[in-house]
Formats: sequence, C-alpha cells, structure tokens
Amino acid sequence: MKFSRLTCSKHFPPMPAILLMPFVAVWGTGFSQDLASLIIESVNVSLVFLIMRRLTQDLKIQIWMSLLFGFRTVNWWLATMDGLWYFAHVTSFLFLSLAIYETFTHQRLFLIGLLLGASYWTRLNTILSIPFLS
Repeated sequence: MKFSRLTCSKHFPPMPAILLMPFVAVWGTGFSQDLASLIIESVNVSLVFLIMRRLTQDLKIQIWMSLLFGFRTVNWWLATMDGLWYFAHVTSFLFLSLAIYETFTHQRLFLIGLLLGASYWTRLNTILSIPFLS
C-alpha cells in the first residue's frame, strides 16, 4: 500500500483581497497593489501617532515614535515590496492598530471584535492578540 506524499498548499486569508475590491472596481485590474500598500502604511503611521497620543502627553515622544515606526521598522520595507504576503502584513497591522486605538478610546467591544476578526482574516496568527485587547 502506497501513501501519497502530503503537499502543503499555500492559502491566504481573504481580507487583503476584500480590502482591494473597491479599488479594483473603480480603477480595474490595473490598480497597483504597491500603491495600496503605501497608502495603508501611511495610515498605519498616523494610527501609531494617535495611539501614542493616548499613551503619553509628550509631543516629542509622539512624533519620534511615529517617525521611528514609519521609517525604522520592517513595516516600511513591507510596504514597498511586491507580493501578497507583504501586503497581508501591512493590512494586518492596520486592523490591529485600529483595534488598539478603539480599545484606548471608546472601548466598543463589538467593533474591537470586528477589527480583530478582520486582522485574523489577514494573518491567522494575530488571533493571539486577544488577551491584549480584552
């Protein structure tokens, strides 16, 4: 009796594709995923600034942390690379940082759950952030 060798197929959660749907509907299939990644990364830098505003009152720390996040972490490199895997990292951080900001501001649990679910639909390992957000 022969056993077939198991192959591992790559599958990615659907949220990056869902996020790109409106852009593709308006501009067609020629829409650049790189442009979308850079736009999302700039929103991520803004969200880091807003989160830092909740953590400290020192404006210099808020600005420096935002700049350091934007230009001195792997997120800048991920935003400039072409590929679904890199785009998924950038979008996952978007939804996680939105969930963190919602946790620090209004604390609407349903919205936090939706954002965490959207992050999970982008990168499956982000489900481990549930203890931080609860």
